[in-house]
Amino acid sequence: MVVSTMWVASSNRDLNADDAYRLSIGFEQGGIGAGVDYLDRVDRNPIGNGFVPYYGAGVGVGFANGVSVAPRAFVGTDFVLNQNARVFGELGGKVALGSGDVDVSPYYRVGVNFRLN
Repeated sequence: MVVSTMWVASSNRDLNADDAYRLSIGFEQGGIGAGVDYLDRVDRNPIGNGFVPYYGAGVGVGFANGVSVAPRAFVGTDFVLNQNARVFGELGGKVALGSGDVDVSPYYRVGVNFRLN
């Protein structure tokens, strides 16, 4: 089991008051990766000091040791920096499919969301 870590720069686009999708690119396990995720905010208004919790699912493509595709599910939170930028952290699980291997593993990601309005 390999715990996946990814440092990400991403762009969020709101679908409605509670839902959004995110396009991301980043570094993962010595290679690069990209993905698209669907996010459902638990509460759109920042809680306490600016945290916005959410859950979601998506799929990533990695290029560390060949090409792999990884569906994933996660919970996370954004920390609001300003109207168009947020830092986020996520915990979840993924199933990586590539090069004849299947790897089910936990993972976490941290990154910066840039909101497109």
